[in-house]
Amino acid sequence: MVTVRTLTLGPGLEEENVALAMGLLPTPRGLADLPLPGLRNLIVFRVPMHIMRRIVLERSPLIGPLEQLYYAGRDDKDPNGWQYQVEKYHRIGYLKSSRYYDIVGRQWL
Repeated sequence: MVTVRTLTLGPGLEEENVALAMGLLPTPRGLADLPLPGLRNLIVFRVPMHIMRRIVLERSPLIGPLEQLYYAGRDDKDPNGWQYQVEKYHRIGYLKSSRYYDIVGRQWL
């Protein structure tokens, strides 16, 4: 079985990214058809914040927190602090920013 440690969603169409992101959500029977239990790093573009919040908060109790989450979204002043449920949270700026190229060009192990 292949273990996926890093997954990048986007930057494509929002509809495609949302469909793939929804596959990461747990079901009442545990992880979904796209379980990726070894997923430790997640890079996400164009996925609404409420879906990201659900992914982070609902997956963590089942498989533990993500090591790193890179998210291209607006700053969230969420009182629930969903970003603090990952070991390292990084906000990606707009797609033409140097931060974007730094993340995409990074070598993952």
